[in-house]
Amino acid sequence: TSYLYPACIGDLVLHYLFPKGEGGTPDRKAIDAAIPKVKHGLAVVDAALKDREWLAGPFSAADLFVSAIVVSIGATPEKTLLADAPNLQRLVDGVAKRPAGEFLVPKT
Repeated sequence: TSYLYPACIGDLVLHYLFPKGEGGTPDRKAIDAAIPKVKHGLAVVDAALKDREWLAGPFSAADLFVSAIVVSIGATPEKTLLADAPNLQRLVDGVAKRPAGEFLVPKT
């Protein structure tokens, strides 16, 4: 998450939460610059989950932390970046079923 958090949250999600662009809009140039880093980070973690249920063996804080990042991206217009990360979506779905993750994943 040392790579995932800065790119996904700092360089992407926060631009939607606290827009600093012209007229109080999200800074599209900054967001577009972050997208390659976000895609790369998501791809790395998605690949790490290919043959496993959880990131670090048994269910852990790592699963909660990464799920929070994925859920945050999913709340932005850039949610389409998650389409290429089915293992991450599976992780979030699994976290949502656990008592520790119920609060984290929005009910649909």
